[in-house]
Amino acid sequence: RGGIPYVATWKLGGVRSMLRMGSFAPIRSQNYSDFRGERGRSFQESGASSLLHYSEDFVDHHWQGAATQYMFFREYLVPTVSLEWVANNLLGAREIDFLKIDAQGMDFFVFASLGRHARRVRRVQMELHTNVRHQGEIPCAEVVERMARTHKFGVERGRCRPLDLALHDEVDVVFFRL
Repeated sequence: RGGIPYVATWKLGGVRSMLRMGSFAPIRSQNYSDFRGERGRSFQESGASSLLHYSEDFVDHHWQGAATQYMFFREYLVPTVSLEWVANNLLGAREIDFLKIDAQGMDFFVFASLGRHARRVRRVQMELHTNVRHQGEIPCAEVVERMARTHKFGVERGRCRPLDLALHDEVDVVFFRL
């Protein structure tokens, strides 16, 4: 949604064609080469490659100094397309046996971008969080409820778990079409 549009163009048999594919969207990403932390300290993984900003209450992996690295994030414009566009233009009428989504807090929205094609998916795996880390992210339990109510999917494997500060709360949940 929104962003700067981009198109694919080609020439076939002397006829130039153009197809609007999607938009460029800003993504916040880690910039390892610019990290100027304490001497000998490396840039830690933060899952920052997201279109969403961190939630105000989220403490990144609960390690001291995490906020320091945020000043070294950069925004890059990256091309994006909806899964509906992919289904319409690349997949034809084919069913989707298995779809893996790891979209840093946007997994449900990426799946929902299939629009009417969501019913063509047999199974989908999403990486979900109980502790909301990105602004606008939906917590795991709510994604499970929305997948059942909105898209008629049940849980095949994985489960939301309570937040345990000693553990990373990311969980892979596999859904199947009912």
